[in-house]
Order: sequence, then C-alpha cells, then structure tokens
Amino acid sequence: MKLIASKMMLPGSNQRIHSVHCHSGMVVAGLAADGRKIVAGTKSEATNYERLASLLVA
Repeated sequence: MKLIASKMMLPGSNQRIHSVHCHSGMVVAGLAADGRKIVAGTKSEATNYERLASLLVA
C-alpha cells in the first residue's frame, strides 16, 4: 500500500509515518524519540532479514 500525502500537508509536518523497507512502513504514536529508536531497530532487522533471505535462496 503506497502512502499518499495530502496536498494540504506541509513538508516535514507529519513525522510519525516512517518507511521501514521497500514494502513496509510504520506509524508511531507517543514520544518521538522512542518511536525513532523503534523504527531504527526495525529497519536494521528488515535489512538483516533481506540479506539472510538472499543467502538462503542463492
């Protein structure tokens, strides 16, 4: 599902929606710093999983 931003939204105004990987995203509610930490860990896990999956297929 592709996120479609509203034309009325200012750039950078909604920092609670994050892209995790090419086909996944994440929405954060609560403290922004905690959300960024969780998103960073999730991005790392997604990258590691993609790397492992490519090794298993090859």
